Amino acid sequence: MAHEKSDPSAEIHEILRAVDAKAIPEIGDEPVDWLVSLAGYSPGTTAFAFDRVRPKNLLVIHTEETKENYNLLAGILTAEKRIPFSNLRHAACNPTDARSIYEETRKQIPSSNTKQRIMIDITGGKKVMSATAALAAWQLDFEICYVESEYDPVTRKPVPGTTELILIDNPKSLFGDDDIKRAEDLFDAGAYSAAHTLLTELADRVLSPEPIRGRAHLAKMYEYWIDLEFTKAVEEGNRAYRTASNGLKKHGNDQLQRQIALLQEMGAADQKSSILCFYALGKHFQEQHRYDFAVLFFYRALEAVFVDRLVEHYKVDQRNADYIKLGVTEDQLLVVSQNINPTWQRRGLAPDLGFINSLVLLKALDDERISALEAAEGQDIIKVLYNLSLLRNDSVLAHGFKTITKDDAEPFRERAKATLEVFLGAQVKQSMKDLTFLKFANQR
Repeated sequence: MAHEKSDPSAEIHEILRAVDAKAIPEIGDEPVDWLVSLAGYSPGTTAFAFDRVRPKNLLVIHTEETKENYNLLAGILTAEKRIPFSNLRHAACNPTDARSIYEETRKQIPSSNTKQRIMIDITGGKKVMSATAALAAWQLDFEICYVESEYDPVTRKPVPGTTELILIDNPKSLFGDDDIKRAEDLFDAGAYSAAHTLLTELADRVLSPEPIRGRAHLAKMYEYWIDLEFTKAVEEGNRAYRTASNGLKKHGNDQLQRQIALLQEMGAADQKSSILCFYALGKHFQEQHRYDFAVLFFYRALEAVFVDRLVEHYKVDQRNADYIKLGVTEDQLLVVSQNINPTWQRRGLAPDLGFINSLVLLKALDDERISALEAAEGQDIIKVLYNLSLLRNDSVLAHGFKTITKDDAEPFRERAKATLEVFLGAQVKQSMKDLTFLKFANQR
């Protein structure tokens, strides 16, 4: 039995006049700027996709053999004023070459300063053409749709009422590999808030969200850490640690566990852990080229370690230091002060312990840690530290208007590192290493 030869023109008219509520997909309220459709030997699928999507612009990809189908469709669409002729485009492509479809699509769709919603219909053409179009859509991050019908085996036409437009998740969005890499790059650059936002959004749409959420918790932990919200940082760190496949290797998770322990101590106002935290934050901001903040935290680490030495070893009241009880005379304090700055004439110190007061007092006490630091550095470390304090005082974040440079920050870091190692013991080297912010680049 010979099958009746279909009339493409009649088929298009029938499709455009059909009313089938089942066939209208949930494409959302946002209009589609471009529909890219593959033209097969029947233009019906392109007509159906166009009628359901109602794009502002239509680009038809065809082969030389199916070009006439485009001409037919374009004539009907423009004659019925469904789309202006200026909003129609077409391109001939090699159906087996994904690059051909990719390059023609990029060439035909003009670039825009605003994000365009672009959908590609991969129904028409041979299977290999649909596959290559899907690859192009994946790379270009287009939405993908497909016209599905039940076919009558006798008439070899779609059964009325069964044709529908199906939206297909783009594998790029479904698995999120590119976005994960982008989020990890943001994380490694120290943009923790941006990384957390991207990862949280990504976790809501990928097939396997748990590894993404683990990364998001880690980004949030560092965001809280920088804000000195240690309790919240611990909570996020624990969530990241408990999440399987959080992007960290075993050594990374081991380091994360040690960081969580130190953050808990910081939350309990442990003095030595807080000193290490100041140093870690200084190093973080230095890596981010935010040198004013880096110097501020290095300064706080140095000041805190000097005060801690006086409070813990000499039992000095930090807010009301009684120097007479320590057996230090005003003359001794004056000698040390004038060695730092010959113009100083003050004979005593303020009762509050700060950076300079603590340094002067420790030197006047002939403190063994100060002596060990000078021996290790091979120079008059008191003058060096005093000059660094002036640099910090002149900063826009302290009392002055000077912008701190990279060359200013590095000597501060070196002195802070050396001082902490002498004052807090050799084991502090491992703690400093543990507190270095993790990077995903080091986990691959």
